[in-house]
Amino acid sequence: MKVRVMQQCLYFSMLMMFRATLFGGQPDGDSLSLNQVVNVVLSKHPALRQAAEQMIAADIRTKQTESAWNPTVGLEAGYTRLAPIVEIEFGSMAFRMYPSDNYDVHVTARQLVYDFGKNAASADANRSRTEIAKSGIELIRTSLAYQTIQLFYTALYLRSAIAVQNEQIRTLQEHIDVAKKRIAAGTATDFDVLTTEVRAAAAQNQLIDLQNAERKAQIQIGRLMGRENGDLICVKGDFERMHMVLDGDSLVQIAYHQRPEIITALKEEEASRLQVRVAEISDRPTLNAGISYGLKNGYLPNLDVLRGNIAAAIKLEVPIYDGGRTDYRREETEASLRGVQARSADTKLQAAQEVRQAVSDLRSGEDKLAATELQVTQAREALSIARKRYDTGTISNIDLLDTQTALLQADLQHLQALFSCSMNRYMVFRAIGSEAWQ
Repeated sequence: MKVRVMQQCLYFSMLMMFRATLFGGQPDGDSLSLNQVVNVVLSKHPALRQAAEQMIAADIRTKQTESAWNPTVGLEAGYTRLAPIVEIEFGSMAFRMYPSDNYDVHVTARQLVYDFGKNAASADANRSRTEIAKSGIELIRTSLAYQTIQLFYTALYLRSAIAVQNEQIRTLQEHIDVAKKRIAAGTATDFDVLTTEVRAAAAQNQLIDLQNAERKAQIQIGRLMGRENGDLICVKGDFERMHMVLDGDSLVQIAYHQRPEIITALKEEEASRLQVRVAEISDRPTLNAGISYGLKNGYLPNLDVLRGNIAAAIKLEVPIYDGGRTDYRREETEASLRGVQARSADTKLQAAQEVRQAVSDLRSGEDKLAATELQVTQAREALSIARKRYDTGTISNIDLLDTQTALLQADLQHLQALFSCSMNRYMVFRAIGSEAWQ
């Protein structure tokens, strides 16, 4: 009897240690927390570097457009050989009208004086593209962060599920050992051993699948973190449990103001409006000025001597008829604007739908979590009763094994509910555009 009591104490001690590992234990110091993993991903992922370079390129395009107001200076040099040379004779003297070897070297400066708002409109349009590129970076950051969060908690769940499976295998092996001793004593049959061994083999196969899934999740996390050597990334942490005020309408309004997709869509609308403005004024006049100074031959009285010369000019270009290109360009940009507005409206509708779905999933998940907590409590009580009945000989070894397995399965379902609640909570944060990883 004392031996059985000691076995029960040992079993419950191991069970409590297992549950502590499952719901509160921490891995070794080499493991990474959620914030550490997300921060590494957001600092090293190539997609963010690519988006940052695209934003820089968009900003440079804006500066390039604005540089049209800067003067341009150029050096031009030319040589022309003319023949035949026209000469005028006066008695015994002959005069050339121009030299046969013509040289011209001059420096020219040109300046845009006024373009009636065309360049300013183009600069505003390019500047809006820079803002869109900035929003694109935030969109990529959000996507990468929540992808990392999902993989992190998946790895955390699988690690805990492996602990459940290992505990189940250990329990099955104990029952196999007990059944073999009873066969030797003549109080049991081979059926008990064979039945338990079948369960153990199935549990071992499930363990292999879980371990493989955990390795895949760790490899994916490593890829997001920029690890090129394929190291497995170990995670540490716990499934968070926090209460959220779930007012769907209020959360939808928050999403309208801070969700990156909506912000980007609004900026694209503004960019399209600016493009319409650029198209509307593309046929306005342009006023330019220029001045040049250089050396040139061909001046009387000595045509072969290089002389300094200066030239200044002002030029006004007024389009009169462009074959309808301006009207077509305006109609094209207006059609693009209407398309962007339709996409923006759809983005808002989709955001509202995702917020309400995330809220519904979280409420359902919290209800399931409460149900699994009750299930674990009931399974633990059932195991206590089953052990007492087993000690009195009213149930078989298989019956006790079924009760122990039921408790482990309840623990696994509770773990799955914790995982779902954690992910659903983050899906609410993502749906409203909140940086929950900060």
